[in-house]
Amino acid sequence: MGGPARILGCGVLCGAGRGVASFWRALRAAEPGQAPHDLGDPLLSASYVAIPEARDPGADDLATRWLRSACRDALDEAAPRLASLEGARIALLAGTSLGGISVLERLQRQAWDPSGSRGAGLPTPALPLWRGLYDGPTTTLARELGASALTLNTACSSAAHALGLARRWLAQRRIDVAVVAGFDAVSPFVHAGFSALGAVDPAPTAPFCRDRRGLNLGEAALAFVLARPHDVPAAAGDVDLVGYGSSCDAHHLTRPDPGGAGLARAIAQALADADLEPADIEVLSAHATGTPFNDAMEDAAFATVFGAHRPFVHCAKPVTGHTLGAAGAVDALAMVLALREGLLPRTYRRGEPDPALLFQPPAAEVKLAPSAHVLSTSSGFGGSNAALVLARAQA
Repeated sequence: MGGPARILGCGVLCGAGRGVASFWRALRAAEPGQAPHDLGDPLLSASYVAIPEARDPGADDLATRWLRSACRDALDEAAPRLASLEGARIALLAGTSLGGISVLERLQRQAWDPSGSRGAGLPTPALPLWRGLYDGPTTTLARELGASALTLNTACSSAAHALGLARRWLAQRRIDVAVVAGFDAVSPFVHAGFSALGAVDPAPTAPFCRDRRGLNLGEAALAFVLARPHDVPAAAGDVDLVGYGSSCDAHHLTRPDPGGAGLARAIAQALADADLEPADIEVLSAHATGTPFNDAMEDAAFATVFGAHRPFVHCAKPVTGHTLGAAGAVDALAMVLALREGLLPRTYRRGEPDPALLFQPPAAEVKLAPSAHVLSTSSGFGGSNAALVLARAQA
């Protein structure tokens, strides 16, 4: 339990481009983001929702560059309201699945193929080089910000847990300002891993649809700046993080508990933390990967918690792709903007809704009540679940 955490600034870099305005336009258009991209490996071609900028995957650490960009934008927005918090204790909490793994991939390629021609030479160990050259995106950026740092890795629920933990630390007065981020970049290793699981659909993600076949990967870096509401001036359209819940299925390494019991526990915790009843929730932002297992699990969890109550459902992944450890931040930002604008964007649909699923996104935009509460859910490999409750700040 604890007080709300106010969101003072947001930054985003994803398949929709850079900036909150571009992200919001893409959500409202509900057009799937997808394009073929060269992953730098002649044995692997892929289609995924990429950050639209020219880059050489081997030139530098994309994850650190993108994380820095998102945090800078969030801090720029928050700066006028942080002016009174001189000497504030700042923490950077970042959620990611694979962080800067593209750097490790590059070092491995160099060590196993020092001549630059595939298969030439004997393999040499890359790990000592890795230890000597790389601090990691969170550590690097925290040093620049003069902040303490924590990286959370609970697979695709990572960023959602980072937000929840930041709210808890603020309520406990361990820190005064939290910079919370989620980031991941697609690389050959990442794409090959999901392909090996049979979880990738080359077509845009189609959550809760009858013919859904899997996820379409994406990459993103997002950041939020949070503080205690009474420590900063109020502003029109303020949104607060008011509840957080977490759980673990311990069911399977990659497959969720089909009954959704773990996610239902996390949702119940978040509602209790926010002092709300299920009927108080107007919108569900679903994790919605578009895989047969995940969507059915979420539907079962929602039915357990909400019964006959049917909140509006939103799914961001058709637009952004599944951004892995950043996904919880993507969904949270979508809900922050929906609350700011008083409008829930429609969700891209491909084909007919799955008649076996009770909870479905509306076919058109929905106007939200000024007092609306929204729930954002995230789930990850290993059965990790997170639930966040957001609401417009009350005067």
